[in-house]
Order: sequence, then structure tokens, then C-alpha cells
Amino acid sequence: MKTGYLRNNSVFVIVFIVALSGCYLKVKVQTKQTCVKFLKEMSYSWQMDSIGLKGSRSIIYVQMQERCDIVGMNWSEVKDYFGKPNMEGTVVSKYNLRYYSKIDSSYNYPVLEYISVDLDNERKNVVGFQKRFIDPW
Repeated sequence: MKTGYLRNNSVFVIVFIVALSGCYLKVKVQTKQTCVKFLKEMSYSWQMDSIGLKGSRSIIYVQMQERCDIVGMNWSEVKDYFGKPNMEGTVVSKYNLRYYSKIDSSYNYPVLEYISVDLDNERKNVVGFQKRFIDPW
């Protein structure tokens, strides 16, 4: 009876270890240093596309989703890489991402796509970083 018990536990442990290692490989490894390095690299292009007409910010946003998560980081450490925001509130800084035309039924009208950097109440830490839209209609 002990042999079957040990065999079942051994199989469970092996399956658990394999599953755990598979999960570990899927975790995105990112250090603060690699994120800051990426922000330094993209900073010039981001700031040169200040109103979002060139499309650089759209490309950089996609790359940030893959390479650099600023949520949880101290805003004072990263805000200079983004430059002056296009719109700024008490707990949010907004950066134009791009203008484009969107077809809605038979109307063709401009839509503004922007990045919202949401901050905590003390404006110290980034609590959100997402793409949003302003639809004038």
C-alpha cells in the first residue's frame, strides 16, 4: 500500500514541477533598469511626434506593451522620457497617440487616440497606462 501511495505522490510532484516550470517560462521578465533603458531609447521619437501625426507613438505604445510596463513605477523617474503631456489633470497625464479617420455608418470623421497615464492621488506612482479614444460625435 505504501508503494502505491509513494508512486502517486511522485507522479503528482513531477506533474506539479513541470506545470510550475511552464508557468515560469511564460512570465515576462522585466527589470526596472531594462524598462528605463527602453524609455530612454524611445524618448526622442516619442517627443518628436508630439501631436501624434507621424505615427511614432503608436509604434512605441505597442513596443511598450511587450517590453516595458510602467505601472507601479514612480512617475518622477519616467515622466521626462514622455515630455510635456498634451492634456494634464490632477491625477492623469494624457499624450496624443494618433489621429485617424474611422468609418461609422456613412460618416467619416476624425477620432483622437491617446495614451492615458493614470497616477495615484499624490501623483507619485503610475497606476494605469492604457490607450483611449476621444470621439467627437
